[in-house]
Amino acid sequence: MSRLSEALIQQARELAESDLRRPKQVNLRRAISAAYYGVFHMLSGDVAWRLAPAHPGLRELYARSFEHGEMKTQCAAFAKDQLPPRLRALLPAVSAELRTVATAFVELQAARHEADYNLQKRFTRREAIALVERAEEAYEEWGALPWNRETDTFAVALAAGKKVRGD
Repeated sequence: MSRLSEALIQQARELAESDLRRPKQVNLRRAISAAYYGVFHMLSGDVAWRLAPAHPGLRELYARSFEHGEMKTQCAAFAKDQLPPRLRALLPAVSAELRTVATAFVELQAARHEADYNLQKRFTRREAIALVERAEEAYEEWGALPWNRETDTFAVALAAGKKVRGD
């Protein structure tokens, strides 16, 4: 996994725990955003590494091609174990561990949108820390998953987006 994803999740933790007496909204919002981006870069970076391992320059270009909305759509399908027929033919069931990662991505993206765009929303330290913990859990689960048919299918789904759904 990339050092960037790990550093973002660590930064999220530090921001969420800063300002011990009265947490600043700006720090809580940035913590939530950093937690999401840590998971985003973890997945896009690892999938790019998996699908283009031989050429670092190509890998970085590939990692930049991932679309947040498409990744959310794919993660939502894996989180609910409701894969489109093309993917279901390859993967009869989604493991609890991969569902955890996929669910965390969807939840963190929604929270990041709230943190970045809903200026009326006020966050508590508890909410921010809970979201950071979701990112940490996703990081741990993803790191423990073996590269096999399930993770290969997930990787291709994240990379190809709607093309594998048959839209």
